[in-house]
Amino acid sequence: MYDGVIAPPSAWLISPEARFAVIEEDLLIYRIVSYDALIRDKGDGRTISIVDQEWPIVVTSGGETYDLSARFIYDIVFGLETIQSCIDGLFAFADQLSQAPEPQVPVRSSSKPRVWTVTSKDEALQLALSGGIGP
Repeated sequence: MYDGVIAPPSAWLISPEARFAVIEEDLLIYRIVSYDALIRDKGDGRTISIVDQEWPIVVTSGGETYDLSARFIYDIVFGLETIQSCIDGLFAFADQLSQAPEPQVPVRSSSKPRVWTVTSKDEALQLALSGGIGP
């Protein structure tokens, strides 16, 4: 199934015959990867562990812990990355996250919004033409 992120078999860099066989399901390709292959301890508090939760990949770097989705394993399963390049990418991603600025949440106004009561099409047109609608 094409998810918009992983290229469909029609775009794979394999022979046209093999590509057609995969599309027609005459050829099935399986890659089995254990999450445990990602577990690493690089020292200095830089680790990757796997936990049984919705976000199973846990990367610790720079004193921060990041729970990441299973999405990263798909790059290995679909042949876009090696296990080592995925591990390197997970640590690089965690390093980028640690340097990202905190998102600023806008402050919502505590005042109530203005309300107009309109009972007819003519009143709505009159209100719109008068410029009475706006912030």
